[in-house]
Amino acid sequence: GHYLSDAFHALATIAMRRGYTNSSLSYLQAMKQSAGADKKVYIFRMTWSPNTNDVVKRYCDTGALADTSLQLTNRKLSFDSVMTEVTKWARGNCKP
Repeated sequence: GHYLSDAFHALATIAMRRGYTNSSLSYLQAMKQSAGADKKVYIFRMTWSPNTNDVVKRYCDTGALADTSLQLTNRKLSFDSVMTEVTKWARGNCKP
């Protein structure tokens, strides 16, 4: 239960990176549905990067993160664009 949403978030990110948009959307929907059981997702980094500025280190509300990720993924943005936008969102909306 405590890492259910984190697992869905990781799977959605992997699916998106591999170009499996429909799978990514399914994982994000599952993540949104799991928000009642697991209210927070910990984000260290959205993707691996040698740049220390890419570190996020925040706890995000599961439902809000799922909604934001779903909106961005549905816009058919590139993987890098989605990760950049979610990183910006997390820095402004999640707690350290």
